[in-house]
Amino acid sequence: MNLELRKFRDNHNLTQQEMADRISTHRIKYVKIELGYQLPDIDFIKKMSASFNLSPKQVWQLFFVNEGSVAETKQTGTDGN
Repeated sequence: MNLELRKFRDNHNLTQQEMADRISTHRIKYVKIELGYQLPDIDFIKKMSASFNLSPKQVWQLFFVNEGSVAETKQTGTDGN
Protein backbone atom coordinates (compact mmCIF):
# COMPACT_ATOMS: atom_id res chain seq x y z
CA MET A 1 0.00 0.00 0.00
CA ASN A 2 1.22 3.49 -0.77
CA LEU A 3 0.77 5.13 2.62
CA GLU A 4 2.12 8.50 1.46
CA LEU A 5 -0.46 8.71 -1.32
CA ARG A 6 -3.20 7.67 1.07
CA LYS A 7 -2.07 10.28 3.61
CA PHE A 8 -2.02 12.89 0.87
CA ARG A 9 -5.58 11.98 -0.15
CA ASP A 10 -6.77 11.92 3.47
CA ASN A 11 -5.17 15.32 4.13
CA HIS A 12 -7.25 16.72 1.27
CA ASN A 13 -10.40 15.05 2.66
CA LEU A 14 -11.04 13.18 -0.58
CA THR A 15 -12.49 9.75 -1.19
CA GLN A 16 -10.77 7.51 -3.70
CA GLN A 17 -13.48 8.38 -6.23
CA GLU A 18 -13.08 12.12 -5.60
CA MET A 19 -9.32 11.82 -5.97
CA ALA A 20 -9.68 9.92 -9.23
CA ASP A 21 -12.15 12.51 -10.52
CA ARG A 22 -9.87 15.37 -9.53
CA ILE A 23 -6.95 13.92 -11.49
CA SER A 24 -9.14 12.74 -14.37
CA THR A 25 -8.48 9.04 -14.09
CA HIS A 26 -10.60 5.96 -13.43
CA ARG A 27 -11.23 5.03 -9.81
CA ILE A 28 -10.00 1.47 -10.43
CA LYS A 29 -6.67 2.77 -11.75
CA TYR A 30 -6.31 5.12 -8.79
CA VAL A 31 -7.12 2.36 -6.28
CA LYS A 32 -4.58 0.00 -7.88
CA ILE A 33 -1.91 2.69 -7.58
CA GLU A 34 -2.82 3.56 -3.99
CA LEU A 35 -2.82 -0.11 -2.99
CA GLY A 36 0.54 -0.67 -4.67
CA TYR A 37 -0.68 -3.08 -7.35
CA GLN A 38 0.31 -0.68 -10.13
CA LEU A 39 2.97 1.99 -10.47
CA PRO A 40 1.90 5.45 -11.62
CA ASP A 41 2.63 6.25 -15.24
CA ILE A 42 3.89 9.62 -16.45
CA ASP A 43 0.36 10.69 -17.41
CA PHE A 44 -0.84 10.03 -13.85
CA ILE A 45 2.11 12.01 -12.42
CA LYS A 46 1.41 14.95 -14.77
CA LYS A 47 -2.33 15.00 -13.98
CA MET A 48 -1.74 14.85 -10.26
CA SER A 49 0.91 17.55 -10.51
CA ALA A 50 -1.42 19.89 -12.39
CA SER A 51 -4.45 19.13 -10.19
CA PHE A 52 -2.68 19.89 -6.92
CA ASN A 53 -0.23 22.56 -8.12
CA LEU A 54 2.78 20.36 -7.30
CA SER A 55 5.96 19.78 -9.23
CA PRO A 56 6.27 16.35 -10.86
CA LYS A 57 9.17 15.71 -8.46
CA GLN A 58 6.90 16.32 -5.45
CA VAL A 59 4.33 13.88 -6.83
CA TRP A 60 7.04 11.34 -7.64
CA GLN A 61 8.26 11.48 -4.05
CA LEU A 62 4.84 10.34 -2.83
CA PHE A 63 5.55 7.05 -4.54
CA PHE A 64 9.25 6.55 -4.07
CA VAL A 65 10.22 7.96 -0.68
CA ASN A 66 12.65 5.59 1.02
CA GLU A 67 11.67 6.02 4.66
CA GLY A 68 13.71 3.03 5.79
CA SER A 69 17.03 4.62 4.93
CA VAL A 70 16.18 7.80 6.86
CA ALA A 71 15.16 5.81 9.94
CA GLU A 72 18.25 3.60 9.70
CA THR A 73 20.68 6.52 9.49
CA LYS A 74 19.08 8.24 12.49
CA GLN A 75 19.11 5.04 14.50
CA THR A 76 22.71 4.10 13.70
CA GLY A 77 24.04 7.65 13.64
CA THR A 78 25.52 7.27 10.14
CA ASP A 79 24.01 10.48 8.84
CA GLY A 80 27.06 12.51 9.79
CA ASN A 81 25.57 14.08 12.93
